[in-house]
Amino acid sequence: MTFSLKEIVNRLDSHSLKTLLPKGVYELISLGMNYNEDAFRERCIQRIFSAENLLFNQTSLNVILGNIKRKKIPDFLNELGIFIPSKDPRDQLEAWAKNIDEQKLRALFRVFGEKFPEYEETQMEERSNHGTVVPTYPLFPYQKNAILKVLDKWYRKRASRVLLHMPTGSGKTRTAMNIVSRFLNDHENGLVIWLADTEELCLQAQDEFEKAWGILGNSKVGFFSHFGANKYNLTGSETGFICSTLQSASKLIDKSPKVANLLNLKKPLVIFDEAHKATANTYEKVLDYFGSNIIDSNSTVLGLTATPGRASQDESEYLAKMFEQQIVTLDVPGYSSPIEYLMDQGYLARPTFKTIPFDFNVNEWKKMYGLPDTYTLNKSKDGKRIEDFLNADTDRTYKICKAAIDLAKKHKRLMIFAGSIEQSRKISCALNFFLGKGRSYSVDCTLPAKERQRIIEWYRAPGKNSDEVRILCNVSLLTTGFDAPETSAVLVGCHVNSLVLYSQMVGRALRGPNAGGSREAEIVRIVDNGLPEFMDVSRAFTNWDSNWR
Repeated sequence: MTFSLKEIVNRLDSHSLKTLLPKGVYELISLGMNYNEDAFRERCIQRIFSAENLLFNQTSLNVILGNIKRKKIPDFLNELGIFIPSKDPRDQLEAWAKNIDEQKLRALFRVFGEKFPEYEETQMEERSNHGTVVPTYPLFPYQKNAILKVLDKWYRKRASRVLLHMPTGSGKTRTAMNIVSRFLNDHENGLVIWLADTEELCLQAQDEFEKAWGILGNSKVGFFSHFGANKYNLTGSETGFICSTLQSASKLIDKSPKVANLLNLKKPLVIFDEAHKATANTYEKVLDYFGSNIIDSNSTVLGLTATPGRASQDESEYLAKMFEQQIVTLDVPGYSSPIEYLMDQGYLARPTFKTIPFDFNVNEWKKMYGLPDTYTLNKSKDGKRIEDFLNADTDRTYKICKAAIDLAKKHKRLMIFAGSIEQSRKISCALNFFLGKGRSYSVDCTLPAKERQRIIEWYRAPGKNSDEVRILCNVSLLTTGFDAPETSAVLVGCHVNSLVLYSQMVGRALRGPNAGGSREAEIVRIVDNGLPEFMDVSRAFTNWDSNWR
């Protein structure tokens, strides 16, 4: 005959049941649990009480033994082998339970039908006098060096505006977040204003700041979103991290100058993401405003870019002037380009290039628009008409789709840059037809922000252990700042006559194995015969060096 611990516990009144719990546990439980007595008892039995913690503790053991029904005590004593008919059974049990040793405990476990816990004797492991600690938000050596160069320009050379120039995929954002964290750690009630061109870039920056500050920060700080539909209404009293689109910051300056001025008086650290766009009116306006009061303080303006140039030499010179010709870039001895170093060290993937020729009928195009035979496409100001002509060509679009299908056989993440929204949607629809539903999505500026974000997160989801191919089609929405390390292939289906834009597209697939990407990347682009092309990634990084000192 065995006795059941569960049955005994179930018979206990509330007071007795609570005495089985460690001191203070009942009060703690009662704060976070809406329960009746039956539910409380059941959860305790299932999640807390075990034969071990009931029988090894003298107090709870006394409660258990004290609640064995009197008429069953003789049977219980018989099972223990200690029953004496001439004596009071209750007294016998109480006397036996006063001095519990291992032999008695083993007998109790046997009677209750429970397995006695056996423990292996183990020696305490000696603590080592040396070891290593792995950082959770590490910097590569070249990133550390870039930070030191930025700080040197700020504090030793007294520069108020500095451009940080690092190749796509080399970790500009992580490097910048270390600078941001240093600033906020060193400045109580300090303010950082992060400015980007799109909501997507703002969301990425905000997520990265929360991640970085959770590791590198030394105090609580606020963060404020000043973009999109749920824009925070800045009052000018904020400290911490403000993330805003350039458009929202420009409107704040125009419509709420008092608030903008209060923020500026805090002498914030201002980060301009994708700063090569700074010659645009909105960028220039915001840059001049938030950089105007920063003369001799520790606060300053930091621009981030992978390509410190513009479409023309004049624009590039103007960009250099806006940042006072102060630039921090990667310079690795023994390498003609830092990109080669980053590839050799596994920070960037080494790309292979493949072209898909398309016979662009120049004469037909000239005839269509009534242009003379002497008309030179390279000097054309009618680029939009050329692009429309190419994007509408069905044969050309089919070549793009066929190339995408071939890439999907070798890569799990593929990004396609189309020439128009309409073409992007067509390509995506066709790929779903050939590859299966849900393999491809098209994102563009006409989609609601939440829908764009949903698709982007779908694409970003880890897929190393999955055979699911995911393809993201877009026009130029994801050329800058888009972080998806598992992207190992890019298909450039649009005509590109900008070295800057081309390098940004290619860069989406250049995350190396040391940065969570792949060793090799595949870049496929359709080449329209007769039109200017760019193929050299390194050239995009060094093309405008002469404008900076």
